[in-house]
Amino acid sequence: MHKNIPVDPPDPPAAHQVCPDLLTEIQLLRKSSRIVRRIPNCLRISTAQELTKVLRDCALLNTVVAWSRLLTFAHRVLNSSSLDNNKKPSLTSALRDNLRAWQERRPGREAVAVRSKSNKKNVKKDSVEEADERLARLVHQKLFDGDVSGAVRILSSSETISSASPETHKVLVQKHPPLSAPLTPQAPPPGIHLTVDSREVAITLRRFKAASSAGLDGLRPIHLRDLTAPHTGDAGQQLLEALTSVMNIMLSGMVPKEICPFLYGANLIALTKKCGGLRPIAVGSVFRRLAAKIGCASVVDNLRPYLQPHQLGFGTPGGAEAINRAARIFIQGGKGALCLLDFRNAFNTLHRGVILDSALEKIPTLYPMIHQA
Repeated sequence: MHKNIPVDPPDPPAAHQVCPDLLTEIQLLRKSSRIVRRIPNCLRISTAQELTKVLRDCALLNTVVAWSRLLTFAHRVLNSSSLDNNKKPSLTSALRDNLRAWQERRPGREAVAVRSKSNKKNVKKDSVEEADERLARLVHQKLFDGDVSGAVRILSSSETISSASPETHKVLVQKHPPLSAPLTPQAPPPGIHLTVDSREVAITLRRFKAASSAGLDGLRPIHLRDLTAPHTGDAGQQLLEALTSVMNIMLSGMVPKEICPFLYGANLIALTKKCGGLRPIAVGSVFRRLAAKIGCASVVDNLRPYLQPHQLGFGTPGGAEAINRAARIFIQGGKGALCLLDFRNAFNTLHRGVILDSALEKIPTLYPMIHQA
């Protein structure tokens, strides 16, 4: 639903300044933590209660400290790496210790305690048998998550993960060229932004695939679905309401600017294409993705007339299938030729100012979040 709530427009999006302390903490935590894919049933209520407190602080206080706790919650609480030392009898007890440490406002494990990693220079290339074993593990994990289509994609894909080398970094930088002209977007109009209720958030949360990955904060959509499931009762409902409040903060463009690089940033993975070149895959925060899904659902009817019939990828159920079927019928008719055009790096060649101006004109209720991101 759309509501006009009087708010002061956020500051213009000057270059976001990265909070160095938070950056260092997340980098160290990402190296030392191994976050569980599913939360044990017996810990879901207590975990939901703690996450609710963190989300409420973000919505009510809206400070860098509150958001920093949210972005490190999964690394601190859902971290199973303490099992590596064989001192913990079970995963449940390890996570319970993490939760107790979080409640006492002390880290369950120091972020600087980074797990040792092998020297990549001395790592030999896997043998055929080892590569097959790794592939089997990936497929097994997808099937365990209930993602059959994901398992099929892995089996049929010829793309591999590129090494984290200076050459890979250089190619990725080239795919994100600097602005050809200064970015001077208009400030969001006061009082116009999308607001949502907990029902909309719950419906959108269920649309995520169970195997969806996590962003920099380590939280997966399945974590939030577990913590807001019906069996969590009042704790899950309170978490959903707190999550809704955070969504409305994001949709209004009022997130602290120091948090934006982390909340709107992403894990970047480079895949090596079969035909050469790299395909960048960005996995953003579950909170950003949830807000974006909610926002897209709210404007899909308004954007459909601008896109159809030339663009069927958004707002047209079964649009890709319709294109494929129409192309097959045309080719089988034998009355002409079909030319497929693919623009190289198309999205990154568009000036962000043009995108922002179009968003302000066509979807003003989402502009505050787009402007800030």
